[in-house]
Order: sequence, then structure tokens, then C-alpha cells
Amino acid sequence: MSSTAPDPGLRRRTVLKALAAAGVVGASGLTWQALTRSPARFDLAGPSSPLYDLQGTLLHEEHRIMQSFAFDNANRRLFIAQIQDDSDGNDLCINHVGFDGQLLGSMHLPDAGHGVSFGVEPVGDVTYLWTEARSDEPAYEGRGTALQRFAFRDGREPQDAQVHLTGSKNITCATDPDSERLLVRREVDDEFTYTVHELGAAREGDFSEPVWPAVRPAVDGTFQGYGFAGRHLYVLTGSRQDDPDEIDSALSAFDLSTGEVLQDQVPVRAGRDLPFREPEGVAVQRTDGGALRLCFGMASREEPQRLANLYYLDATAG
Repeated sequence: MSSTAPDPGLRRRTVLKALAAAGVVGASGLTWQALTRSPARFDLAGPSSPLYDLQGTLLHEEHRIMQSFAFDNANRRLFIAQIQDDSDGNDLCINHVGFDGQLLGSMHLPDAGHGVSFGVEPVGDVTYLWTEARSDEPAYEGRGTALQRFAFRDGREPQDAQVHLTGSKNITCATDPDSERLLVRREVDDEFTYTVHELGAAREGDFSEPVWPAVRPAVDGTFQGYGFAGRHLYVLTGSRQDDPDEIDSALSAFDLSTGEVLQDQVPVRAGRDLPFREPEGVAVQRTDGGALRLCFGMASREEPQRLANLYYLDATAG
């Protein structure tokens, strides 16, 4: 993999040429600066709120907690990952959930991994998922060694999945809701690296020209998920707690182009009274009105069922 970012002039010409051919540039008045402008960074110290009616959501697998979630912002869809009930610990279930908290469909992903994060790519009215694949062992400790891309089809396992970056260690990914980019997180030389790629190139199996060189931000605490928008990476940490006074969940923000820490370990108190409260997953949502939200999840329990709860913050840092 190249350690040098591609020539921005070449990237600009390639993208503008494609947009011009599609009749986008000029007709819409879009400029390169508008297309590449990074959204404002979320202020992690801002207030948070419950997301819609997504509190106490019962997923397909009743006895496994949520692991992560992602939005198809174009088609207004939400997907939530969890481990399958009768699994060795590395088989995943992807839930399609309505914004009213109702389960709309699900897929099973055998031997996928742990589900720490996954990506969503809308193609017309079809949602493609980017998930880990080819778990390194049939156990709860199993983690993906490759990425797979496939269309979400209710009630099925992945069909004709494209498989990329085989031979990786502990690999997962996330997608940016606006910039058509894929963020790959994987373990290299005992450190987790984060690398941003153009989604179109990744779809073709080309990971040779990352947008920026890989960064290795140091993350403290129990890692529970990540998401990104533009050049900003958001990481959720924290352990399971039943006592509101012992909550250790936190959000941190980093610059993906440099690895710089922008906000570190900002406490998260949302859902503080949930029983069996465990932070799980981060994703960025664009609302119907066009606003961006940084969303994060909290798993909870109502014996014997495990429940999913989503929250968001939308304040920005200047």
C-alpha cells in the first residue's frame, strides 16, 4: 500500500471530469471546494438526545447485544449489527430497523467476526453493506481478516460478495455519509491503523492510493466503535456498567489527515440509568433537513432480552 496521498490535482481533474460528464458540475453550480470541504467537527461536550423512537429496540437475536450500527442516508435506512444467538461468537446478524424501532428485516453473516463497525453504500434504492469477513477463529474472540461488500437482502446470507484486503488482521470499516469514502481500521504491527480510501476505488479492489497516509491515533479505554465524517474520526470507549456513578463511557475526536487528538475522552452520560448499560457503536446520520448528527449506541437489558438504544449530538466546534 502506498504511504503517499494521491496528487490532489489529479483527483480534482478526475472527479470534475466525471461530474461534468454526468451534467452535475456547472448545472448545479458545484465547485471542487464545495465537494471536498470537510464538515465542521462535532463538539463532543455538547448536549445529547435520544434518537427518534430508537430506545429499547428489540433486535432479531434476542440474547445478544448490539455491536454497531450504520445509516443509509439516501434511502433513510438504519442497520444494526449483533452476534447471532446460537453462534460460536463470530457469526453476525445485520438488522434492518425502522426509525420507529420496529424490526424490518435481517441477514445472517457466517464466520464474519465481531461487528465492531461496518459501512453502508446506497446504490439507487439498494443498500450495499461493507462488513468484516473470514473470521480468524470460530469463537467470541474471532475477528475479520478481510472486508466483504454485498447487497442487503432480507432473510438471506451474503450473495456474490466482493471480498477485499484478504489476509488482514482484525479489520473493520466505516463509510462517510457524504464524501463517498471508506475508512479501514486494521491491526498492523500490533497497532491499529486508520486509512481513508475513495469508495469508488475500493469497490474495484484498489486500495493503493489512500486519501491520506495511515494514522495510528492512541485510544484509551475499552474500544467500542468508531465513525467518521470528512477528516474527523470519532471513537467511543467504555465498559459495561450497572451503577450510574461508575460510568466510564467517553467519546474522542481525531484528525484523520494527521492523527492529531482534537478532543480526548469526553464523558458520555446518555442513558445513564439503563440496566446493563454498555456503549456500542458510532455512526453519522444526515437528517431529512440536511443536518449531520453524530450518533452513538448503548446496549441495555430487560431480562432475558438485550435491547438497543441510540442517541445523538449535533453541536459543532466553531
